[in-house]
Amino acid sequence: MFNLRFLRFLVPLLLAASPGFSDSWSLGAAGGFGVYHDANILNAGASATAGFGARFAVGAVLDQDVGQHFGGELRYTYCDGDSELKSGGLR
Repeated sequence: MFNLRFLRFLVPLLLAASPGFSDSWSLGAAGGFGVYHDANILNAGASATAGFGARFAVGAVLDQDVGQHFGGELRYTYCDGDSELKSGGLR
């Protein structure tokens, strides 16, 4: 699990190091949280709900401008969780 003491060390370090990048580099981060609506599945004998639970997402981006017309970018996004199917007491 992510340690809060590590975060207290990492954030100031990244903020202090960011002016060291030249103007051609940039670094970014993103985060979010989503709540989804489940879909109902009905049959003559049973019913179920299918969908995704409440999940978080985090991402990072690193890009570089190489000259006036060219550049490159590395981007990664992680979204937590899997799909869910619930029927009665089963999951």
